[in-house]
Amino acid sequence: MAGIKSLAKDTAIYGLSSIIGRFLNWCLVPLYTQMFPADEYGVVTYVYSAVALALIVLTYGMETGFFRFANHERYKDPLEVYSTALISLGVSSTVFVAMILSFIGPVSDALHAGSHHDYIVMMTVAVALDAFTALPFSYLRYAKRPLRFASLRLVNIAVNIGLNLFFILICPWLWECAPGWIAWFYDPDFGIGYIFLANLVSSVMNVVLLVPELKGFRWRFNPALWREMLAYSAPLLVLGVAGIMNQTLGTLLMPWLYADNAEGITAVGIYGANYKIAIVMGMIDVQMAGVIRSYVPDREAPLATVHMKDSIYWAESADYMPILDKVLPSPENALRGAGKYFGAKVYANFVPHWEKETRWYFTGMGSRWKEASVYAGRTACA
Repeated sequence: MAGIKSLAKDTAIYGLSSIIGRFLNWCLVPLYTQMFPADEYGVVTYVYSAVALALIVLTYGMETGFFRFANHERYKDPLEVYSTALISLGVSSTVFVAMILSFIGPVSDALHAGSHHDYIVMMTVAVALDAFTALPFSYLRYAKRPLRFASLRLVNIAVNIGLNLFFILICPWLWECAPGWIAWFYDPDFGIGYIFLANLVSSVMNVVLLVPELKGFRWRFNPALWREMLAYSAPLLVLGVAGIMNQTLGTLLMPWLYADNAEGITAVGIYGANYKIAIVMGMIDVQMAGVIRSYVPDREAPLATVHMKDSIYWAESADYMPILDKVLPSPENALRGAGKYFGAKVYANFVPHWEKETRWYFTGMGSRWKEASVYAGRTACA
């Protein structure tokens, strides 16, 4: 019972921190639409749609891959898995930044930012940092530290929202009343650039706050492990891209449907604001931990003991609640799905496998394992 209570508490902390964060960011939409014209907010909407896709590509399923191989029977040191994945994400994120900066002009035009290359530079660095820090956040979940996970998330959101309010509300007022106070750093013509600047600062803050998770272990890279992680994560990348395109493809294509680019980006601003205000989001996060033991008749000691720890996560969005109810499993069905997933992972440790349809082999080749499989076969026949 204590384990179930702990599981429920951790799940609530993870889920509520994400929901609260998204709700607070959602609250910024009325501020943006009040302070900026539709065409400028259209640039913000378009750039963030591209950023959402870039973040999926830059993490390429490594978060889930880390959970898989940190619990893998062939890799006894989770920190080696963590270090290998960190180095992989660090290198790929650095290459991404270098590539975007090398083609900053064409990329800026493609994202409808025009001559505002600084917008794209800031968001490029921000999304690269977010991709890199995705793994330390996953490590906090693996290490069962929900309070630190949630507090860092909420601090990041508070910094982002606080800077938005400062630059978009307070600074314009100070510019009218006492411009000398802020003239050394504030430019009223920078406009929506302050939205991107706030995002960049909060992303840098994430890296600073996560420094304890980036030290205290030996950094090392295991090429064989890395290749296995990439192979395991590749299908997740495909699914992730498909999922995010389902949400952002309309935004990314909309400007190209208009003969006038300015009219198209204005439509994106109007569409993006209405979409964000109307969307309903739901998340279910199930954390699982347990000990499974196998017994055979006439033996008091267990034949084998397997310790399991894993998680399964659902996140969906819809335009209104009835649709969300159809695409997001109920809590009961989520628990059933988690139980099936948990059982499917553990059963292979207790029964023989069929490999290449040529022979039986056993997870353990000792006589007790063979005795257990024979007993299971006789029981099944009976």
